[in-house]
Amino acid sequence: MTPIDHDDRFMNWLDLPVPIWVFDVETLAFVAVNEATVSTYGWSSDEFLTMTIDQIRPPQDVGKLHELVRDQGSDHSDAGIWRHLTKSGHLLSVRVVVHSSVLHGRAVRYVAALDVSSLALAEARAAGSASLDRLSSEVSFPEFLAAVPEILADATVSSYASVRLLAPHGDASAPATEFGDAPQPGAPVLTVPTRVGGVLAAEVVVAGKPGEYDHHDIKTLELLTGDVLRVAERERVTTELEEAADRQGRALWATIEALSKAAEIRDSYTAGHQRRVAALAVEIGAVLGLTEFDLDGLYAAGMLHDLGKLGVPAEILVTPRRLSALEFQLIQTHVKVGADTLSGIPFPWPVADVVRQHHERLDGTGYPAGLTDREIIPAARIIAVADVVEAMVSHRPYRPAFPIRKALTELRDGAGIRYDADVVRACEEAIRRNGDALPVDTHRAWSGRTTR
Repeated sequence: MTPIDHDDRFMNWLDLPVPIWVFDVETLAFVAVNEATVSTYGWSSDEFLTMTIDQIRPPQDVGKLHELVRDQGSDHSDAGIWRHLTKSGHLLSVRVVVHSSVLHGRAVRYVAALDVSSLALAEARAAGSASLDRLSSEVSFPEFLAAVPEILADATVSSYASVRLLAPHGDASAPATEFGDAPQPGAPVLTVPTRVGGVLAAEVVVAGKPGEYDHHDIKTLELLTGDVLRVAERERVTTELEEAADRQGRALWATIEALSKAAEIRDSYTAGHQRRVAALAVEIGAVLGLTEFDLDGLYAAGMLHDLGKLGVPAEILVTPRRLSALEFQLIQTHVKVGADTLSGIPFPWPVADVVRQHHERLDGTGYPAGLTDREIIPAARIIAVADVVEAMVSHRPYRPAFPIRKALTELRDGAGIRYDADVVRACEEAIRRNGDALPVDTHRAWSGRTTR
């Protein structure tokens, strides 16, 4: 301790076991320091007496310090958390309490500085980890990765940070993402590699800390980089699953197209019927506000609703006359044959059920089960209406095509009786939007949606 006066007011302060010093308000020079200050900061008492208080602050904080001294009142006050530098260049976080007084006619301040570096370190790590966790659920992975360097810079009190993710977590040829200005020559720089299973997975560089980097900074970067790598791994797995689902979906879509063509090859008179039904069903579904996922399901069901005709003798399918009662019974079996054929395919939509029910009617007059009202699933109600309209407006060997208005009259007459009234209204609207004609039977690409 450096004695400054024999007055107990000063001795009681300087005798405490935490760093305490007295400085001159006008010159900012140290007037006295206690032994705790010497042991914590590393300078001797004599060295302190040749220094000013701004010499233990990072250069970035000096302006703020001068403002505090200028604006400080005469009372005791808590000045908050400040960054201090030791003689060795180590950066401390300290909670500062200031008391104004007068010594030998000069204004002085008593300062007590409690080292809270461990608490600040824990808070920095927790804040960094929380930021990474929040961002990983709020933004895309590229946006997340772009934000990582700034989070690492904040956690280590650095002005610059860069992050490079390497294989197997990223592209080894990809450039590092950076935050802040490149470090000046001679500035403190810390490089921390992170390995996973013995393989270099990431490399982090930070620079520009006011003071020297230490093992705490290394540990902080290792912990936070671990969080980043976990997010990267989750992104990799998610991407692989999505790509696998996309390949499976496209393969399923191609299968739908192939099966639909196979069914229509045997029935030349209704070639294109399934595609046209599918196109109209999708437009009806769009009017009803269905999701892209559900529209995909309607398209798939429409494309396959007559698949069961593969099990009907070809001569019946292509006969140019009206069918006999027995022949019509054979035709009716196509819904069961089609549904049974499709039941083993893991569609994400109830395609087999739609195929089985698309000839059912609300009043129970349909087939094969005579279902009524809500026993018929919504998608089957849509396909039923689209199927009826398309069949009526298409030419058949035993009758000419009906005008679109006659087909719509049939629907209106049966709305709420044989056909779902909401679906009928949606069908009329879809046709109106298409210039009072059926939609063109264009190929619908898979939306890529696997859920609603």
